[in-house]
Amino acid sequence: MSTVNPSCKDFTIILYERNVFQFTVRAENEEAAEDVALETYYGWSEADRARYISGEQGGVELDIEEAAQ
Repeated sequence: MSTVNPSCKDFTIILYERNVFQFTVRAENEEAAEDVALETYYGWSEADRARYISGEQGGVELDIEEAAQ
């Protein structure tokens, strides 16, 4: 069981490619949240990605904002 650092904040991450996938990450700062988002995205299998992306793979643009509490 993992513990959450009380200083952590929730960040909403929106990955833009051909489709949009949005999720919330709990991290200490935006850089850590970005790392989690990219590790999650690139950790998906091709089948997982196919659910969100159709056509040619392109770069990923991240839009990160602190989630409203």
